[in-house]
Amino acid sequence: MAESDTSGVAGLRAKREARVRRQPPPTRHPRPTSHADEATAGEEPTPRLAAASSESLTPDTVGAAETRREATTAERDTPQGTRPAAPKKAAAKPVARDTQQVDIAPNVMVVSPTVLSIEGSLMRRFERARKTAPSHTAIVLDALRACKDDLSTLVREARPAGASGDLFPWRRAPGQSRTTRPEQLRIRPTVGELGVIDGLVHDVNAELNSQQPGVRRASRSEVVAAALNLYLP
Repeated sequence: MAESDTSGVAGLRAKREARVRRQPPPTRHPRPTSHADEATAGEEPTPRLAAASSESLTPDTVGAAETRREATTAERDTPQGTRPAAPKKAAAKPVARDTQQVDIAPNVMVVSPTVLSIEGSLMRRFERARKTAPSHTAIVLDALRACKDDLSTLVREARPAGASGDLFPWRRAPGQSRTTRPEQLRIRPTVGELGVIDGLVHDVNAELNSQQPGVRRASRSEVVAAALNLYLP
């Protein structure tokens, strides 16, 4: 009885060892072996990360991989039916234009009310011309346009000449008064127009002083009155 039990256990062990050593049957249609398979038949498989060369793992490739991973995570976290907001584009820089710079004062068109002192007799002529003119300022500016080249001569001629043989012929005699009292003429030129008028007055004084050094300076009212005296009918 003992011998049959021993033979029975040995037979089970022999069958188990035969199953372990058993090889699978050959395939009926074997795949043809290529040169690459023969070259790598004896090599051990390597992980993909180990197969990559050190040159491919640059900061740019690592950054690109992280960007793709973040984009995938954002798409997974975004609810269905919606899209992640597109990144804002940088504001476009203004294009430099090649234009001619014009030096214009910022207040050149601001009105600057001005009061002039004009002889009464000349004011009567001015009032008659005003009936057909658009404004006081228009008459004054038109008179200066018409007489701009002769203003210094007109101012000099409008001044009273000394009496013949007078010891002091360069100005009126003391106590001598005007024929009529001066009156106020109100005009409303712009800052730019008033600057042009003052420039004309400066030119008149420069020419008068070159002809007679030390002569009395002409005022804005005197220059305008000389132009009006010639311009008005």
